Amino acid sequence: MRKGERTRQAILNAAEAQFALSGYEAVSIRQVADAAAQHLGVVTYHYPNKELLFEAVVARRAEELTQRRKERLSDLVDPTIEALLDAFLDPFRDKVEGGSDGWRRYAQILAHIAQDARWAPLVDRLFGETGRKFISLMREVEPRLTLDTATQGYVHLISVMVGLFASTKLLDRLSNGKMSSDRLSENYDQAIAFLAGGMRALAAQSPSMPDAKAFSGKADIGLPSENAPSN
Repeated sequence: MRKGERTRQAILNAAEAQFALSGYEAVSIRQVADAAAQHLGVVTYHYPNKELLFEAVVARRAEELTQRRKERLSDLVDPTIEALLDAFLDPFRDKVEGGSDGWRRYAQILAHIAQDARWAPLVDRLFGETGRKFISLMREVEPRLTLDTATQGYVHLISVMVGLFASTKLLDRLSNGKMSSDRLSENYDQAIAFLAGGMRALAAQSPSMPDAKAFSGKADIGLPSENAPSN
């Protein structure tokens, strides 16, 4: 690895740790420079402001995660709802459970930004294509889902995902220590069952069957335009 790339990775590692611990607003560029053992000018040379640095931190692992999700989703043949959910979630679970501390920190950062409208354009740019593909595939697996209900289901899925992988310790507190957020494999199976039941419940509430032509051929990875009528 060239010196410039090593420096960038050191900055991103330090920034990731700081953002995961304190959130975006509480972290300064100087704190990141100190944590990375770099001069402030070196950090600002690579990342002129904090927002660009934060976006680089989020984007760094997104590419790897997205690629693995695409592979898993493309390999599915006549999946159940549970299998589709697993194909989407398991690549992240695998990284958080078996990877470095960096992936666990990354999960905490995604939990910070997933429900924050400020970062919606960034999240959509990095993860939107895969999200749209998942929505389309879910409508193939469960044809009673409309575009609206499938999209709502995907939003609920993301909320469960970030809570599951960020290890918030809420489960520990509510159960007085009988259960643990760190028992990821055990909690994962329960989350899949919960989400699958929720998707089926949304499908049962759908007022009518979606347009059949939406399910011809391979799944479309894009959503209709804003001006197109929804089901």
